[in-house]
Formats: sequence, structure tokens, C-alpha cells
Amino acid sequence: MSQQPGDIIKFLRGLRAVREYTPEPIPDDVVRDILEVGRWSASASNAQPAEVVVVRDQGIKQKMAEGGARPAGGAPLASLDRSHDRPR
Repeated sequence: MSQQPGDIIKFLRGLRAVREYTPEPIPDDVVRDILEVGRWSASASNAQPAEVVVVRDQGIKQKMAEGGARPAGGAPLASLDRSHDRPR
């Protein structure tokens, strides 16, 4: 199915950031699937200069929330994405 450019732009403009989450646990297989999709996402020169840390510990999520990532405190899990500098 082909999308018209106007339809795609309308869809993208309708996207909103989620600021609150339910405390419902996310199954490990779902988390693995999400991470796998991210792993296959494109990066410049296929360098894949990132590391993703999944955080489930409530104390650590709370510290993340206090540090500015407010939604992390109430989420069932949080991710910390770290980019690596590419060697020159």
C-alpha cells in the first residue's frame, strides 16, 4: 500500500510524546524484540555507535527521574541510550 506524502505528514504531525506510563510490566520477549529492531536500525557507515541499557530497578529509575527524565520514575522500565564516539 502506497501512502501519499500529505497523509504521511499529517500522521507525523499528529505524533505526541508519551509522558506517563502504566506500571504494567513489559515481558522480556517484548523488550528483546524492541531492542532487536533498534539493533537493525541504520547508523552512519553502519558504525552502530550506541549501547542501550534496560533499567528495571525502581531505585535507579527514580534517580533517573530526579535527574530530569521524569517519566522514568513511573515507567515499568527505562532505557539509557549511550552513543560512542567513533574512532578517527
